[in-house]
Formats: sequence, C-alpha cells, structure tokens
Amino acid sequence: MQRRNPADCTITNPNGYSDGLDDFGRERVTGKPEDRFRFRTLTLRNIALTAPYGHAGAYDTLEAVVKHHLDPVNSLHDYDQQQAVLPSRADLDALDFTVMNETARRSAIADANELAPVTLSDRQFSDLIEFLHALTDRKAIDLRTDMPDSVPSGLSLAE
Repeated sequence: MQRRNPADCTITNPNGYSDGLDDFGRERVTGKPEDRFRFRTLTLRNIALTAPYGHAGAYDTLEAVVKHHLDPVNSLHDYDQQQAVLPSRADLDALDFTVMNETARRSAIADANELAPVTLSDRQFSDLIEFLHALTDRKAIDLRTDMPDSVPSGLSLAE
C-alpha cells in the first residue's frame, strides 16, 4: 500500500523480498526479523480528523480501520482495494497492490499478526466509535484562528 518509488526503499533481506515493494515496518529500524510487519501505534488524540487511516492510508474511514483491528487477518484477506484513496501516478499505479495481490506475501503479513479476533455487538461497536470521536478537540476542527502573528524565522505566514 505504500506510495513510494521501489528504487528508493529496497530492502535486502535473506528472509524476505528485495524488490522494494514490501513494507517491513519496524524491522527497517531495528534490524530484528521479529519486528517485521510491526508498526508504531499513533496517538488517538483527534483521531476522527486524521483520515486516511493505517500506516499507509489503507482505510478511508475510522469505522473501517476499527473493523480491521477487530479481526486483522480476515480484514487483510478480505481487503477492498477500492477504499484506498491514492493519487494516481502512472509509474506507481501498477505497483500499489502487488503485495496484497500475492498470496505468499499477504500470508506472511497475516502470519505475523498477534491480535486475536474480537467480536463486538453493533451497540458496542457504535459506542467504541463514539468514544473515539470524543477524543477530538472541537477547537481542532477549524484551525484558521490558530495561526500566530509571526514566527521566529521572520518568514511570511501567507506563503
């Protein structure tokens, strides 16, 4: 799902691919194979304002990413590629879903999952979404009045 040029991010790893299409997550930082497909969890503050969701923007709505986390493996295998909102670029369009469309690569991601499926009633799911929306600062919805008069660099704020 990453929108990046494969030539810029090739990983040479004896236990993985080296074509630059996989996103190995924390393994790129730590060098530890056990960190493959692990990603940093971001803050939930103002979560309702931060779409698209997921480290690569795979989910367009808060509800979709929450459903993904409730059953990550099934969500991975049943992923609807139409929900990804990606800018079109001729040299990358054909690469966008290469990993998701290859069974072996998708299975490797699923095998690394450590989350057990969670079943929620419709009411519980609704309450969870409502709670996440409650973490949004209403003042963050419209930031037009939050601009300072000047900045230390002296650069113009109008540009």
